[in-house]
Amino acid sequence: MYEALLKQTAEYQKIAASLASPGPAALFGLPPAGRALVYALLARDLGRPLCIVTPGEAEATHFADDLKTLGVTAGVFPPRDFMLRPVEGASREYEYRRLSVLGALAGGRLKAVCVPVEALLQYTVPRAEFMANTLTLKPGMQFSRDALVGQLFAAGYVRRSQVEGPGQFSVRGDIVDIYAPDMASPARLEFWDEEIDSIASFDLMSQRRDASLQKIYLSPAREVLFGSCEETAGALRAAIQKARGKHRAALEQAMAPELAQLDAGQMPEAIVVFPDGFNSYYIDGPALDMESAFINDLFPIIESLYRADTSKEGRIIGGISMGGYGAARFALKYPELFSAALLISPAVWAEPTKGNDLYDNWHVFPEGDANFSQSLWESFYPASYLEDYTAKNSPVSFYVISGDADTTVDISEVQGFYDQLLTAAPDAQLSVEPEGVHAWTFWEPATTKALQFAGSVLQGQE
Repeated sequence: MYEALLKQTAEYQKIAASLASPGPAALFGLPPAGRALVYALLARDLGRPLCIVTPGEAEATHFADDLKTLGVTAGVFPPRDFMLRPVEGASREYEYRRLSVLGALAGGRLKAVCVPVEALLQYTVPRAEFMANTLTLKPGMQFSRDALVGQLFAAGYVRRSQVEGPGQFSVRGDIVDIYAPDMASPARLEFWDEEIDSIASFDLMSQRRDASLQKIYLSPAREVLFGSCEETAGALRAAIQKARGKHRAALEQAMAPELAQLDAGQMPEAIVVFPDGFNSYYIDGPALDMESAFINDLFPIIESLYRADTSKEGRIIGGISMGGYGAARFALKYPELFSAALLISPAVWAEPTKGNDLYDNWHVFPEGDANFSQSLWESFYPASYLEDYTAKNSPVSFYVISGDADTTVDISEVQGFYDQLLTAAPDAQLSVEPEGVHAWTFWEPATTKALQFAGSVLQGQE
């Protein structure tokens, strides 16, 4: 009754007409309860969301509560919580609340937003960028799981072995769990090949499915979206290089933590295990059953002790020198276990000769009284598994990196193996580094590049 009477007044009709077109309009003399009633009517009549600016967050919360009482869906857009000094950790609650409001606005689920003046003056993600990183997913949609993982990383989500809060996702085989900032509860997507088979909410504590969902909206999980971590870090370093003197030194010191985070962002969270293979070449040989120890013991133990992704997509193998040989051999013999193989200065001689420790001293591939058997070496050689690798139809992403100044494993040996690898893995990558040698002076930067490749695989970009 009160609403109908208010809408008949000349004053209300005048203010509604003023707000229907661009330009300012002023209204004075209304008590707080009356303001909420007027805004509730305007929200219904104008057909677009209202932005209501208040002195502080308490007033915004009170106003939003009044609007909700009057049947208007309203939210509070809080100010950002800035950290002006280094801290070990900080809550992202306020950022998630802001993103939740932005997501609800983008989805048309809010009629009014109450904004403290401090929040109104702060930057946030541009609408076009926010919408470009927003997804609507439904059961039956054709959508690659790997493409979804890549888009989630681009939208600021963090991959975890198990979803525990907003802004996170996890992957277990054909199941992807996602918790967007504006979701009341996380969602579980089950894929069948390249199709979303089902979507359901699930309980965060028990991890059990709840109700089925007809569709979900996935909004960004960060207000600042960097896109490519590598490109952003490069742009920051280029800007620092342009500075001079004390200003440059101050920028380097101030930006060091941010650059470290960006560099780390190129490699998602992972459990990295560095076992010692001794001089076994990672085969079941005369002294050590190293292959069996890895496949049957090490992997199952690690994956039972830690919350690791036990799918092929969550497992990568790599190694340096002899380890590169072992990683190549395992990836080609057991492609169903690994999504990628990182081969750094791999010891892939086609025919080891005298002067090579493998040939002279190590007794890994013996024949009778001889230290080394070429035929035995060839039977274990990684390229000998190429035919079986192809038959299994379980592709692995290969990254090979070696130096052109390596005198232990000549680059021609690596190139020869790589050419064989291309016959079964045409997308394999080879990086030949100038002046790279068979030592840690080369392996340290080479490992960084290999891990960046690994990160791109885990993020679904390779």
